[in-house]
Amino acid sequence: MRVLHITNKPIFPLIDGGCVASNELQRVLIHAGFEVKYITISTPKHPFSLGNFPEKRVGIVQPEYVFIDTSIRLKSAIKSVITNQSYPVSRFYSSEFASKIKEQLELNPVGLVILDSIFVLPYLSIIRKFSTAKVFVRAHNVEHQLWQQQIKLESIFFKKWILKKLVSDLKKFEVSNLKLVDGILCISQSDQETYTKLGIQTPMITLPISMKERDNKVDYSKKSLFFIGAMNWLPNQQALDWLMNSIFPAIQAKIPGVELHIAGSFSENINTKNSNIKLHGKVADASHFMQNNGVLIAPFKSGSGVRVKLLEAMNLGVPTLSTSIGFQGIPIESGTHCICLDTEKEMIDTAFFLLENEEKRKEIGENARIFAQQNYSIQAIKEQFIAFFKHQ
Repeated sequence: MRVLHITNKPIFPLIDGGCVASNELQRVLIHAGFEVKYITISTPKHPFSLGNFPEKRVGIVQPEYVFIDTSIRLKSAIKSVITNQSYPVSRFYSSEFASKIKEQLELNPVGLVILDSIFVLPYLSIIRKFSTAKVFVRAHNVEHQLWQQQIKLESIFFKKWILKKLVSDLKKFEVSNLKLVDGILCISQSDQETYTKLGIQTPMITLPISMKERDNKVDYSKKSLFFIGAMNWLPNQQALDWLMNSIFPAIQAKIPGVELHIAGSFSENINTKNSNIKLHGKVADASHFMQNNGVLIAPFKSGSGVRVKLLEAMNLGVPTLSTSIGFQGIPIESGTHCICLDTEKEMIDTAFFLLENEEKRKEIGENARIFAQQNYSIQAIKEQFIAFFKHQ
């Protein structure tokens, strides 16, 4: 069967968790034997380049794109507030991309369309008009919930008011449009439960991100901490701010020579005078970086869905320390597969303990790798997807 896979940004390069999640879903589709055609939106933030795609994947999915300028503009945002449109979503709509979808559906009829993220849901009407295919949505987060968390952190009255209106409109769009599709592929059980509580009766499944099986090549002798993530995503910015300005200085006071290594897109622009904080920018091989820089510490204060980088680290065998928000949607056992803590003191004390205990780092890391490979294999997730698809 032919599948049309649509994303709101190019899968490659794999610069953030959303790209990784979309890539793994595409791998599942290919592994399941579907004939996949891929089209995407190129944006200023996420430009399309065919050279970023593996040659083998290009031959399979024949990627195409349309550029949309999704830059945030105050005038457009205010207009959307007045007209009750969802500005975060409307930025991704263009008649040219709608025409690209129409063209694909007319040239090559498909049995299934996957809208990968709610930001491409505005194209549902054009799909319904020119195709009888089933339409599934891959929900990466409960999107309005992610934005809602930012309201609590905003102190400026006008910005808080604008945020509340944007969140209200986004919630209306998300809930109403998810009721119109044929299936929802949730990334975590908690997201599925939230959608159900919101009155969405569309058939749903929790379809985790698949993980490639990896050998354990972690250097457990490294007595250091690291954080990795795209610095143009607010939850990463908030986590790193807490880590750099409160948690790490307290750890450094206990272990003066300890280093904190930071990697990810735009991380080279971070401003710090602490010589023990090492900025790596966007690294060529994220796996190698994670395997050779000690303990992953990720004190998330906000977010929805699944923190993909935590899963990737665990799959590699990296000892991982985060908050309950960080591990949301991952059925871990704290103290066995990883360590889950929420207070600053716990973070500091536990990071100190791990840095002083190589055997515990190794134990947590090896348990994490086994957990990830048992729960996130591509074979298991492929079977879940096929069973769900056949019942719709």
